[in-house]
Amino acid sequence: MNRIFFYLLESGICLLVFYLLYFLLLKRENCFPYNRFYLLLTPLLSFIIPFIELPFLQQPEPLTIFVSEQLAPITVTATASPIASNSVFHWQTGLLLLYAAGIVIFSLRLVRQLYFLYRFALKTRADFFYYQNIPVHKTQGTQPTFSFGSRIFWDNSQVLSDTEKERILLHESVHIRQKHSLDILYLELLRIIFWFNPLLYLFQRALVSTHEFIADSAVLRTTEPDTYASLLAKQVLHRLEFSFGNYFNKSLTLKRMKMIQQTHRRPSKWKPLAALPVLGILLFVLSCVEPEKPSNQSSEESNNSKTNTLSIDNDEIFTFVEQPPSFPGGTEKMFAFLGQTIKYPEGAKNAGLQGMVIARFVVTKTGKITDVAIVQSLNPDADAEAKRVISLMPDWEPGTQDGKPLNVRYTFPIRFSFARFIQAGDNPQEQNNLNKPVFTQVEVVPQFPGGLEKMYSFLGKNMKYPEAAHKAKVEGTVVVQFVVTDEGAIKDVHILKGLTAETNAEALRVIKLMPNWTPGKQNGKPVNVQYTLPLQFSLGTKSAPIQTGYIHWATPLQNNC
Repeated sequence: MNRIFFYLLESGICLLVFYLLYFLLLKRENCFPYNRFYLLLTPLLSFIIPFIELPFLQQPEPLTIFVSEQLAPITVTATASPIASNSVFHWQTGLLLLYAAGIVIFSLRLVRQLYFLYRFALKTRADFFYYQNIPVHKTQGTQPTFSFGSRIFWDNSQVLSDTEKERILLHESVHIRQKHSLDILYLELLRIIFWFNPLLYLFQRALVSTHEFIADSAVLRTTEPDTYASLLAKQVLHRLEFSFGNYFNKSLTLKRMKMIQQTHRRPSKWKPLAALPVLGILLFVLSCVEPEKPSNQSSEESNNSKTNTLSIDNDEIFTFVEQPPSFPGGTEKMFAFLGQTIKYPEGAKNAGLQGMVIARFVVTKTGKITDVAIVQSLNPDADAEAKRVISLMPDWEPGTQDGKPLNVRYTFPIRFSFARFIQAGDNPQEQNNLNKPVFTQVEVVPQFPGGLEKMYSFLGKNMKYPEAAHKAKVEGTVVVQFVVTDEGAIKDVHILKGLTAETNAEALRVIKLMPNWTPGKQNGKPVNVQYTLPLQFSLGTKSAPIQTGYIHWATPLQNNC
């Protein structure tokens, strides 16, 4: 949802900047073809620019693939009332339904207008004539003169001289030949998709005015401005049912009359070029924006918890060390701490929201926890709760390499679920709904045969960067979840957090190739254990790599289960 919000915000900023540029510099200029092109292109650019990343802002580095960290997810359970979860209407669902309703309403509006226009064309096709090979339908006074598509609809009830009739038909023929109707339909479609953005209405009004100025300028090549202005003044304003048609009698008549007097004025040369630096600034600024930021804690929580922005003195941050950092007292103490501290957020609980939050932080060489960030979000409440609990943790035992403490990056999955999961200390015999329960927390975690080094070597020899992802410069993390059975087999392999179809398939392929593991144990007996393994696909790494097999590893990776 954050990505959608930032996208709408950035595209809205682009639309506003482009419209202000038109309103301040181009609106009163008689460079009408340029204005038409500008009003058609800039809305599309506004919705594309937020997706653009400038290549020179990113430093190219060697191709690497590396595993981030591994950890079976910590599960936070809550007992939810079925009635409450079903009766609460989730606000995100409400927004989606509202957006869909807007699309349906505006789509039906456009279809209705097109249908009535089609019916009107059928009704008047019996009485028509041709003007410059363009069919002209007589409206018999039921509609004012207008044009749409490849047809002109002529109000033959008006008393006009042959010369005046020629000028009006010439005006409408310009709309036909320059396909102004397609411009209007193009903006109508944008208005349907982004119906909530009022700036598109301003763009459409400006484009309609520009169409009229273009057609007027064509008539003025053979007519004096005063004579043509008099013809406009004679026209009676009618209400037109087909609001997207180009028609002669419009409420912007006074603007057209004013613009007619400026037709022979030379347009400015520098004002149209002002769009180029504005476009460059928007590209640069929005390409530098980082929309994905972890949600902030409340001020009260920040005052009562450890800071998560401690300085690391520009030291290197490792992801792979010989001795990983550990919670004081070990895994069982960590689970006990979490059980006493973490709470299921009321907002997520009332909304019936379940899922995974994956947090990432750095354990410094002094054991401090810093740089807490959410790399997979569930909702703001759950994200904030995960960050709050991590920030409350005591100092850890720092990770070491060759006996020296180092800064180590650590990944911490937390699942919020209403389902019943078996925790450390539970008795599997008491579970009568599953013959072989799957544990998420055990006393002895499952292990790749030979240990972590062997697993890294296996991944280095078997894992390849997908060609399509490499060419497209795709980077990111694929989080794979699987079950290590009580016999050590890898089962139920699936993607918990995907990247692309190619990287997801490669991650699944390599995990399924793994040999049987040493199974995890609870109360001295082998059990089924759920395991989460984040695999990061990266085209570069900022830390000095240590070469292991065919993969460049930044540092050894910790076993933090």
